[in-house]
Amino acid sequence: MTLIVWNESMSVGVPEMDEDHRQLVALLNLADAILKAGKQEDAVAILNRLLEETKLHFQREEKLLDEIGFEGAEEHRQEHDHVLQTALQWQAHFHGGADLTLDNLTKFQTWFDAHVHGADMQYGAFLKSKEKSLSH
Repeated sequence: MTLIVWNESMSVGVPEMDEDHRQLVALLNLADAILKAGKQEDAVAILNRLLEETKLHFQREEKLLDEIGFEGAEEHRQEHDHVLQTALQWQAHFHGGADLTLDNLTKFQTWFDAHVHGADMQYGAFLKSKEKSLSH
């Protein structure tokens, strides 16, 4: 997996969500480093923490989408649900004795990057346009 380096192109313009995203990036990068060091159990522990933080982030983000009246909130929620189901299946697989692989982390990283640069940017743009219309 290629390390994710946080940059402003990943900012959705909502400080709390940006901070959540930074934390998820740090956990993904940490899981990658630990896995590359051959510490499977430690990597799975970080993955568990990553999944818990992801769940909390999704809850905060979905609450925000409801509060701002974002039209795409339901589709966004469905995407979150799909990713969580997949992640929970992986988690059960790893707790059943299967090894966590860099390929698994790369799949989550690819989804995360596409989600932040795609779906999350849509609500960021929506919120910015809403703020502009209120300021005029």
